[in-house]
Amino acid sequence: MTDKKRPSLKDTMRKPQATAARSVEDVFAESDSARLDRRTTIYLSTPTWKALKVKAAMDETNASQIIEEVLKKHLEL
Repeated sequence: MTDKKRPSLKDTMRKPQATAARSVEDVFAESDSARLDRRTTIYLSTPTWKALKVKAAMDETNASQIIEEVLKKHLEL
């Protein structure tokens, strides 16, 4: 009998590549449609927050810009 433990599924998954952190000033400067110049706090469920972060990484953008676009569409601005 061997003491080796079988690898779990999480051990076989590829690790996501880290992206360089960007400053708040960089985020504000990159806004193309309207200057992002206000900060606020929103509360999201963990699954929603994780999905937002994944979407932002896939689109090579950030959560602030996604939220701005969604709200503009919702508010018909």
